[in-house]
Amino acid sequence: MRKRLLAAALLAALLFGCGESQPPERVRVKEPEKAVRAEAATSEVKAPARQSASIMRAFYDWPAWIDPAVGNSLSSSVALVNIYDSLVFPNAAGGVDPWLAESWTTSPNGLRWTFKLRKDVRFHSGNPLGAGDVVYSLNRIKAIKKGFSPLYANVVSARAVDESTVEFLLEKPSALFLPSLIRLYILDEKLVKQHAASVGDFGAQGDYGLNWLKTHSAGSGPYRVQEMAADEYILLEKNAGWWGKFVPDAPSLFRMMAVPTPPEIAGRMLVNGQTEFGHHLENREYLEAQSKTKGIQIGLMPTLKSLYFAVHNRLAPTDDIFLRKAMAYAIDYDALLALTWPGIKQAHGPVPSNLAGHDPDVFTYRRDMAKAREALAKSKYAKDLDSHPIDIYWVAEAAFEERFAMVFKANMAELGITVRPVKVSWKEAIKATANMNTSPHILIVYVGADIPEAGQMLYQRYHSKTTGSWMQNEWLLDPKLDKEIEDALTTTDTAKRFKKYVALQREIAERTPSFFIYDLVHPMPYRADYVDWPIVRGEMSPVTGYFHYAARIGIKQKPEPEGNSQAAK
Repeated sequence: MRKRLLAAALLAALLFGCGESQPPERVRVKEPEKAVRAEAATSEVKAPARQSASIMRAFYDWPAWIDPAVGNSLSSSVALVNIYDSLVFPNAAGGVDPWLAESWTTSPNGLRWTFKLRKDVRFHSGNPLGAGDVVYSLNRIKAIKKGFSPLYANVVSARAVDESTVEFLLEKPSALFLPSLIRLYILDEKLVKQHAASVGDFGAQGDYGLNWLKTHSAGSGPYRVQEMAADEYILLEKNAGWWGKFVPDAPSLFRMMAVPTPPEIAGRMLVNGQTEFGHHLENREYLEAQSKTKGIQIGLMPTLKSLYFAVHNRLAPTDDIFLRKAMAYAIDYDALLALTWPGIKQAHGPVPSNLAGHDPDVFTYRRDMAKAREALAKSKYAKDLDSHPIDIYWVAEAAFEERFAMVFKANMAELGITVRPVKVSWKEAIKATANMNTSPHILIVYVGADIPEAGQMLYQRYHSKTTGSWMQNEWLLDPKLDKEIEDALTTTDTAKRFKKYVALQREIAERTPSFFIYDLVHPMPYRADYVDWPIVRGEMSPVTGYFHYAARIGIKQKPEPEGNSQAAK
């Protein structure tokens, strides 16, 4: 693994691969403040200057899709929760609070849900929110069939009862419908239609605004798009007309940035006060080095994610259950955990342990080479391992994953299994997993639940409808398992539903379609000397994206850099 040493105490550098054949598309809504226009990837890091407007800056996986019907990655989720509002809002206790919807009722059979909307909400365009906008947003995401659309597969229709009342009809009762609405981001129908191409794949809707919404927004949320370079950054500005409440020191500007090349620039920018948050996927040495700088702390950010080695179940040789079991027994889980931040624990089964309905007694693999060899002996590939090398993809933007891949390679060598670690960009990983024939044997990937209950995670990880996305490299395509998952999700009695979740977790663990490595607590370096971050106190929902809900993050006056008052350009 290639490393670079930093003079200012960075012990290990991260690798980052990028390279676009075309210059990034830039869209400028209006001229941003000169003080904050320095590119994130500048190779020269200078001392920070006081900003004329408070700004919050952070690094993310890239690209970010800001269309509510398309985006569902971490960076996309952060952008969406800041630009758009939803009917309900996730709270720190695992439930939901009223948001655009003031109240709601459901029919006795659980199929009809009726929501009353706030009457004081206006979109960024100035257009008022109406029930028609909610109907349009639901119909659009279902028609486009990307992003968070699987959450609404059970919704038959939505209709505007009147200007401030919307009604949803479900195919089957579902206890997950209400919390799923945290991901239904409401669009300004009038504005989108003004900018939609007349010709597209959606009949009278043309292209449904897909091209325009790649770089523009049509929300009502606390921030709006000011400037965007699609492959580099998004600059959001505070929406002064937002109906909600900002914390007193909420930033005026929020700059979301792709990790620069070389990635050690991100560390220098954080140390020098040119960003408020570091890269969220760092190796342990890198975090320890940054934490030694005055003012920087490592915030432990709760998540609903686990790290998976997602195994292709229909590609030789990993299509063989005995080979998968042998590999699962041979993994040195303790060695992998030793590469992470203290406090991170091995995963127990196919869903994160903090999800409601998790089975604490589910079978969990431990390293046992005797059992590994016993399982391997039953594999149809046991006598022909040399003909079947296994590729494991690790993501360049999370360079520490190479270490995981190398530990795995060494573990498998003890069984005589050849493993080939392959470095790919996140874009390449997404493209590869879109097709069963191009998906790798194994993809190292973090997957998080969109809502805090086990059933939804089981759906997005193992249901056939989520194949072709980065969330499922396994390609199970099992109709029986699909029906079992669907049955659990339509069980409204909580105790009965959780019992079905337990059965599913045990069945999946036995089949070993994936290797469950650890439940993620994100250690993220940040400028604690002037940033008030509620997630580290447990005051925000761990649902992906909400950890950087800028309306509730305080960015106080930055301290002057010691011995240097030179302005950053």
